[in-house]
Amino acid sequence: MSYLAQTNLTTAREHLNRLGFVNDKNSFDTTLASTTSLTGKFVRVGRFSSVTYLVNSDQDGTLDIEYSMDSITADKTISVNN
Repeated sequence: MSYLAQTNLTTAREHLNRLGFVNDKNSFDTTLASTTSLTGKFVRVGRFSSVTYLVNSDQDGTLDIEYSMDSITADKTISVNN
């Protein structure tokens, strides 16, 4: 990740954290190899009118966002490819 990208990501995360909306269970500064994945935790978001995902990558890949009513079985999955 470039210095500029890291700086912008850090600035955005700090801004959101000041507002109180960053979920610590799903905040990672992890470098992944091309064949690895990272799995976050289910979080109840029903009280929010919207959810924002902040992702930065210097490689092509897929981000799968899963929604679940019971935090076990994914009822809906949204895949984002770059």
